[in-house]
Amino acid sequence: MSQSSILVIAKAIPPFIGGIEAYSAEIASAYVQCGLRVTLLTPEACIVPGVDGRLNRSPQGAKAAPQWIALVKILASLWHLRKKEWSWVHATSWRMALPVLLMGTGRRLVISVHGREVTGQQGLMARLAGWVLRKARLIVYVSEATRREVHHYFPELVTASSVVAWNGTSFSESRPAGEVSANLRDPLRILTVARLVKRKNLAFAVAAVAKLSSEITRPVSYVITGTGAEREAVARAIRDAGVLNGEIKLAGYVSDGELQCLYRDADIFFHPQSSAHDASDVEGFGISIVDAMSHGVPVVCGKDGGPSEYISHGENGFLVGGLDLGEAVDCLSLLASNQALRQRIGEAGRSFVREHMSWPNHVSKVLKELAAH
Repeated sequence: MSQSSILVIAKAIPPFIGGIEAYSAEIASAYVQCGLRVTLLTPEACIVPGVDGRLNRSPQGAKAAPQWIALVKILASLWHLRKKEWSWVHATSWRMALPVLLMGTGRRLVISVHGREVTGQQGLMARLAGWVLRKARLIVYVSEATRREVHHYFPELVTASSVVAWNGTSFSESRPAGEVSANLRDPLRILTVARLVKRKNLAFAVAAVAKLSSEITRPVSYVITGTGAEREAVARAIRDAGVLNGEIKLAGYVSDGELQCLYRDADIFFHPQSSAHDASDVEGFGISIVDAMSHGVPVVCGKDGGPSEYISHGENGFLVGGLDLGEAVDCLSLLASNQALRQRIGEAGRSFVREHMSWPNHVSKVLKELAAH
């Protein structure tokens, strides 16, 4: 069958917040850019993207349906679409593949795996996740680290057809190449963009920035954006830090426009993620890290998970241990004191992302693998 049409099934797309939600919208648009006819199915809508891949997205303030309600809604929509023929059906998470299998139409099923949504399952849910993934024609992993972790928890998937395809970026770059902060009297602007969950290691990040602030003469402005269950823990870490030479701000949710301004103005992006608290909770990819690199912002991030695949230490970013405060502060201090280094590392990161990371590249790898099978 010709690869001319594809059904993408997702629990939600932006403005719902989350990596899988953003991923779902991006790959639907990218399939259009690759010349396919696309239908994007969510519990709330059946969307046919425009010829440019643009989506009519959910209104701001809408709430995502609980998981079981979302599955029922998807199943109902699939029933109405049962007479349509699709070259492939791409479920952006294993749960969204369940309705496809219940309809008995899983022979051309593609499932994306991001990490925690699979490796974090236990008991019956783990067995169900493994069963669903074994039914897929192709499993798409967002990094080799994710594939390795999934194979550790589900050895039976080692022989399943799969491909590793890196994600793209969320924005076009908005900062001109070579533009970095040169006035040492201005605050050193450090930025973190992340969901406020344990894996992101944000209390550690606050402690590292506070220590940096006490060791350098330049004032430090540190902004953490995002929402999540660890908000109070992060706020407490900020209160306990007692920063002497600058400020640490927990900004919460920010709009895309505000976020682009933060990337544009940042001197350093800091994302010291760690799986030390939970071996099953590994950073699968790290889109915000790649977004920072695409803006030419030098990155200091954790060694664990997917980022170690695309960051070469000292070349296009810095990798640090998520428990080694001294190592993190040393890397931050090195960048803080050396404008030329910030520019060199930032531009190397930008060039790497331009060459290797885009959503059309992601779906092209998927389509190439499907054609081979």
